[in-house]
Amino acid sequence: MADYGLAVTWGELKPGREKKTLELWGDAVAFSDKLVANGGMERWDAVVFEPSGAYPQGVVRYFGTTEQVDALTLTQEFQTIVARGQHYLVGFGFRRFVSGDALFAEIGRFAEIIDTL
Repeated sequence: MADYGLAVTWGELKPGREKKTLELWGDAVAFSDKLVANGGMERWDAVVFEPSGAYPQGVVRYFGTTEQVDALTLTQEFQTIVARGQHYLVGFGFRRFVSGDALFAEIGRFAEIIDTL
């Protein structure tokens, strides 16, 4: 079930690293396509936000199971992409998310906690 995911976000480019950032983007797209083709995640997409002066400026989202998300974060290739991103971009990072049915389950757990207050 692709209700779990990992969002990789970033802010502005660090000056002088524009070319390296474009190389990183190409490598990240190739990695993401290969990840999906090999069953490592169900799907991925990317969004670049219009300029607003606020973070993030873009996000790559990976959708899959909790096991796929766990495995993704442990791969050497993903860790290398993250390390490169942190060197080339301001505010580069990642965090897990839930969507779909898993989101409703999380909201249900939250409601149960609220009921105990």
